[in-house]
Order: sequence, then C-alpha cells, then structure tokens
Amino acid sequence: MRPNTPRAAVHKTIFGDGYCDIWRELSHLQASLLQTMTNELTPLLPASRLMRRHNPWRPEPDPTDAPIHSSIHNLRIYITLVVNGTTDRSDITDRNSPIVTEQFLEDARTICDDKNSVAYCALRCVEKFQQLSDKYPQWSDVFDNRAVCAQMLARKFVSTYNSQLDLFTEVLLKKRASHYGHQKNTLELAVDIHATLFLSDPEVSKCVEGLWNGAIVPVEDGATFQFHYTDQNEDGSPRRQSLIDPDRIVVPLYKNILNIILSIVFLVLYTIVVNNAQADGPNWIEWLMYFWVAGYVVDEFEELINGGLFYFYSLWNCLSFLIYFIFIVAGALRIIALSTADAERRLTFNNAGLDVLSTLAIFLWMRVLSVLDTWHYFGSYSIILQSMFKDGIIFFLLLVWVLLGFSQAFLALRGSAERDDLNEITALLIQGYLSSPDFELASQYHPILGRTLYIMFIFIAVVILQSLLFSLFSASFENVIDQSQAEYLASFTLKTLSLLEERYSLPSPFNIFSMIITMPFRPFLSKETYRTIYRRFVTATFLPVLLIIAWYERGPGRKYIQEYKFYNANESEEDDMPLQPTRKDLDTLERLLGGKLPNRETNEGTSSGPGLGSEAAAVKTSGPTGSGGKEEATATGKLMDALVRIERRLENIERR
Repeated sequence: MRPNTPRAAVHKTIFGDGYCDIWRELSHLQASLLQTMTNELTPLLPASRLMRRHNPWRPEPDPTDAPIHSSIHNLRIYITLVVNGTTDRSDITDRNSPIVTEQFLEDARTICDDKNSVAYCALRCVEKFQQLSDKYPQWSDVFDNRAVCAQMLARKFVSTYNSQLDLFTEVLLKKRASHYGHQKNTLELAVDIHATLFLSDPEVSKCVEGLWNGAIVPVEDGATFQFHYTDQNEDGSPRRQSLIDPDRIVVPLYKNILNIILSIVFLVLYTIVVNNAQADGPNWIEWLMYFWVAGYVVDEFEELINGGLFYFYSLWNCLSFLIYFIFIVAGALRIIALSTADAERRLTFNNAGLDVLSTLAIFLWMRVLSVLDTWHYFGSYSIILQSMFKDGIIFFLLLVWVLLGFSQAFLALRGSAERDDLNEITALLIQGYLSSPDFELASQYHPILGRTLYIMFIFIAVVILQSLLFSLFSASFENVIDQSQAEYLASFTLKTLSLLEERYSLPSPFNIFSMIITMPFRPFLSKETYRTIYRRFVTATFLPVLLIIAWYERGPGRKYIQEYKFYNANESEEDDMPLQPTRKDLDTLERLLGGKLPNRETNEGTSSGPGLGSEAAAVKTSGPTGSGGKEEATATGKLMDALVRIERRLENIERR
C-alpha cells in the first residue's frame, strides 16, 4: 500500500507518521494470514453450536443489514498496534489498566461504524486471535494477550451503558451479519469462542439471567428480543398478557424444570420395567418405555445431523449415544423373541434383552448429572468431569497402544497356535494392569522372556502410565477449579441459549405425538397457519403446566418479576441498588459529605458496573498529578458524559 493513497493518508492523520511503516507491514501480514485462514474456522468449543438445535422457524439473514467485516478488520489491526510482544498480561487485565482506557474505548467506537457493535466486533477479533494462536504456536502468547485485550474492551464497552434496555436489546441480543460467519448476536458469539472473561461480566450475567427466567423473550421470528414484563409494546401501545400464554413454555427455566421432571419420571419407569420384567415378553409399561426412548432417539438423531462428528465432543452426548444404542439393542432382542416360534430360543432372546437392559442403570444414573447442570454445585463438577475425561483420552490411547504391542509379543512367543490365545493374553494383561498379575501363566508362553515381558508391561502400564493419568487428572482439576465460576457461567449461558433456540421443540415423548398429529399437515399449510396450529397443540398438551406457570408468575414469583419490570420502553428501574455504584451515586455522596468521599478515584477505576471509570482513566491518561489536574480531568469527564446523555436522548427522540 502506498503512503500517498487515501487510506494511508487517513491512517497517517489518525496515528501519526511513526505508524505508517508499521501499518504497511501489518497489512501485508494480515492479507497473507487471511488467505491461509479462509477455510479454517474451528471454534474453541465446537460442541456449543451443535447443542443449539436447528430451528425451522429461524429467519434468514436480513440482506439489508450492513456487513461490519470492515469494522472488525480495522479494530483487529488497532488492537494489534496497541498490544505488542512486550505487553504483559497483567497490564491488560488490571483494573486500572494503562491499555484498556477510556481513550482506547473511544477509539474503538470511532473505528466501528455501528456504535452499538463494539462488543460484537471485539469478540470477532477474539475469534480471529484464537485461530491465529492455534495456527502459530510460537506467537501464541502475543495472540492470547490480544484476545484478552479484546475481551476487556468488550467488557468496558458494556459497562458504559446506563440503560439496560439498550444494552440487552441493541448490544447483547441483536443479531449482526458478517462474512466471517452466520448471523449471531453477541452472546452466541461469546459462547462459541468461550469468552469467559466477557461472559463473567455482571451486566452480561444479568442479561443471561433475564433470558433464563423469561424476562427477556424472543419474538415470533426468533431473531429479535423484547422484554416480557413491560406494560408497553415497542410502538408504545399497552401490552396485554393473557392468562394462558404458550410462549411461556419455551422459557429456559420452565423448560429445564420440565426436562428434569420428565427425566425423573423416565428413570422411575425404567426401574419398574427392570425390576418387574416378564421373561415371556414385554408388557405395556415396557412398550411405553420404548416409546419414550424413541422420542429421545429422534432428538439425538437431530443433534447428530446438525453437529456431525462434533456431536461426540461433549461427554454427555457420548453417554446419551451409548445409552440409546443399548436401549435399541435391548428392544431389538425383545422384538426378535416375539417373532421366534421356538420356545427355548424365545426365552434365550428375552433373557438376553433383559440382561442388556439391566446394564443401563449405571449410565442412566450418571446421566442425571447432565439435567442438573444448571445448579451451581452440579454444574461446576460436571465441567470438571468433562475436562478430566477429555484429558484422560491421552492416557487411554497410550494404554491401548501398549496393550496392542505386548499382545503381539506374547502371541509371537506362544509355542502353538490356539483359538483362544488372544483372549487369554488380553485377560492376562488386563489382570496385570488391575493389580492381579499371573506370572505363572506368563511363564507358560516362554520360560525366560514371558515373565520378563510381563514385568515390563506392569512397570509401563501401572507405574508410568498410571502416574501420567494421575498427573493429567490433577492438572485438569486445578485448571478448571481456578476458573470454576467463569466456566460455570459460560456453561450456563450455553444451556440458556440451547433451550432458547429449541423454541417449540417438545421434550420426549411429546415430540412423537407432535410428529404424528401436526407434522403431516405441514407440507399443505402456510408457515403462519402451521405455526398457529402448532401453538394450539402446545397449549392443549401442556395446559396444566401453563396454568402452573401463570399461577407462579402472578403469585410466588411476582417479586422476582418486579426486578425485570420496565415501566417505560426507554428507561429501566432497579428496585435495589445497582450492581456497582454509578458516577451519579458517587457525585451525590461526595456532595453530601462535602467532598470527603474516600477512594473516589479507586472506586471509579476498579468498578465494572455501568458508567464507571472515565474520571480515573482521564486522570491517568491526561498526565497531571496535582489536585488541579484531577479537578480538570473530572470536569472534562462530566462534560463528556453530559454530551453523551444528550446524544442518546436525541437518538431516542429520532427513533420515536
């Protein structure tokens, strides 16, 4: 790029003469990297996408949305200029960071065309930096620091919003188009890239909590969101809430409770079937259980189709796949027994089916943890278990490799070939690994080398590999437990978005009834007509549940509802103090105390709540250290805040 081109002239004006050469080098580097990364879009959490099911009513991307890939590209270049190889991680994450300042945030706003898309663009930068870190491990520290810087920028941008309505609907939940991927909102993107720093922000957590309990609900198209507990629609007209609202069944909180209840009922049904099974054939309770399992299989098959091989990335998905496979085998054996005329063979098949069915108890009780992962205690340990099993795959692969090598060695040492030699050798090696060695049997394969090889196997498998397994589990536990809160919030957000994107996908076995009753009419009806029929089917099927929800929201749960009730479409009211004291609160206290508010600068610099940190950052970046400099910086910050408030009010007037 020539320095006299218009683009270079703009960069020269913004950054000064010293950055032109750096800009040219970075432009060439980015061009080459983007060319090599065109087909490399591997998310950090590939399972997060498949766990959010495909919604047939989800809208197509709006072609009128202005793509923001240029803003993402420019912001990524700017972060690259700010964070170099000598930048320390603590300088980025420090509460009084010299890098993520008010000026840094203001520059990001200037770079982004849509002022509300700064957080989204910053997280897109995080995604690219993560990909570059995986592609170039020798520079991973630099790219990781830049990814952290982008997350801190997104957090700082979120903290500047005083209106939760604007923050939730315009920043966190608005879907945006970009040629870097499909339409997503900021929360979905944060989950896909595992941005735990951003997801642990108090305001972001409050938005997720609003989605979880149904205070914020998607509208019909599923692409935009509105507040459920408001007295006005977006156009200002009064909103009337009916007693029976089928939309409340898709609220993640209620849907999760329903899934837990149905899982417990299914576990009770399985217990009755196993303990009272008939050897001569299935009874009606067992057929009901298989019908229920068919609904689960349909759901799992849909997730497998949507996710592909990434479906097996999740521990619980692998466990569910194994459970339903065993159910299918057991059911097939029972059905084969019904079609067998010979009484003895029929009894054999029936007993085999019951034996296979009995082994499922181990896995079904383990699966209960997957439906309780929204509770903090179970959720944290669920994350720890998944991380430990994922790291333990290395050990199991090495163990299988060692077993194959020693099995071949013992097969070669045998005196004569026998049909059961392989089974005998495998049992011998497994006994040795489980601390029950049989040296006499090993000596039968060779009087000298048999015992020696067996001792070598025990040393490698028990001493070396077992120590490796303990080290892997210990390191995995420490890594997760240190960030258990952030990891739990990320997992909770993923669960919330997954349940939201399911929309009207009914849990098993009601999804089978839906397929039988409503699915045949779908090809012959319009989208709106089919949606109306489906909503009526949901209302009729879950009428008792909807009545309980209506009673809860108008009775015991009313006090929680008031926390999210906004009486004006442009203003939010807190029934209690905000998450962090705002600048207005600090100014009021300072006036009441006669200017003797302690740690004013520290409070403003360290808070992560709305509207904090501008004065402290202004004092830090402007230079003066005396009292006059602080007063000047404070006055400048107040003036800038007043201008921002005036600009927002003008924007609200224009929207009306």
